Amino acid sequence: MTEPDREFIAPELLGHRALTAEEKRAVHKSNRGGSTDLFAAGICAVLLWVIQPLEPHFWNMLLTGLLAVFVLAGILTRLDRRIAYQGCGSVTVAEMQVQYQTVAASGFIFRVGNSARLSAGNEHIRSSNMLAKRIIPCLDVRHGKVVKGVNFEGVKDVGDPVACAAEYNRQGADEIVFYDIVASHEGRGTFLDVVRETAKQVFVPLTVGGGISSVADMRETLRAGADKISVNSAAVKNPQLISDGAEIFGSQCIVVGIDAKRDGKGGYTVYANGGRIDMHVDLLEWVTEIEQRGAGEICLNSIDTDGVRGGFDIEMLKAVCARVRIPVIASGGAGKLEHFAEVFEQTDATAALAASLFHFGELTIPQVKADCRSKGIAMR
Repeated sequence: MTEPDREFIAPELLGHRALTAEEKRAVHKSNRGGSTDLFAAGICAVLLWVIQPLEPHFWNMLLTGLLAVFVLAGILTRLDRRIAYQGCGSVTVAEMQVQYQTVAASGFIFRVGNSARLSAGNEHIRSSNMLAKRIIPCLDVRHGKVVKGVNFEGVKDVGDPVACAAEYNRQGADEIVFYDIVASHEGRGTFLDVVRETAKQVFVPLTVGGGISSVADMRETLRAGADKISVNSAAVKNPQLISDGAEIFGSQCIVVGIDAKRDGKGGYTVYANGGRIDMHVDLLEWVTEIEQRGAGEICLNSIDTDGVRGGFDIEMLKAVCARVRIPVIASGGAGKLEHFAEVFEQTDATAALAASLFHFGELTIPQVKADCRSKGIAMR
């Protein structure tokens, strides 16, 4: 579906504040196209009623045709406002760009997102603190089993990925992430059989990564039931993959996962193949390129804190969130209930991802959300 010229933006996206006069005019102007078409149809109907007794055959046929065209155009324009957008990278009103979150307002439903920029004069509003935060359980899968380790080493089996995903869906997870941690390391294909089975049982967005190294892999994974594609090692080695995926499937489908570690010089370097290979790529330069190439989201995993359970890497997250405007998911390090509220209070991360705490039943997703809400953090 092509993106229409006029869009409606829900006021909720403006941080629960009232629209300014300029924004109201922009929204009103953007939504009156269908009314204009129906008004023209009304004029044609009146003229047709006036001249019909005179029976001028040519004018009768002409006005009848115009009447049908304007009525059809008006109806289609109205219907177009009510379609949930999937596959378009953004929607625009008053230069507002939004990506990925389903918002329903006044009967209009759009597939929009967590990163918004409103340009009214020189005003720029970052949405990370306006929109509700997400809690995302992550399932690392090896040979058909969910596993978990520390600093990417010492992995042990946790359980069946389909059963785990179904339980997280029941608990109210906002999204679920599957990573085939063996596929990328050994060059094998993704675990599409697990994805297909999971897609039948869960009803939240499903992000799948591991072994995805081409547009064909992306297409196959989406057809298996994934809502989003996560690329990591393949994107570092071939950045064009991000551009191609965003152009073909839309930015909302492309998540770039990053495994990063301190370089000992005050900066951060990017690793590939499950944290095994130092790509000697500066993290901040890489996230800038990721955004420029059209990715819709970044999942930032700190190798230094992964599995250690000492809290998310706040310093790294702050640096990345300050560099890009697309949503950033915090990953690696959650060990206590308060770590989730901490990352939302201290950084602009739009979501927090965890594994061990949820896998071993130490915390539930409702507990995490309740704690965040008690601290004034808006949650999905």
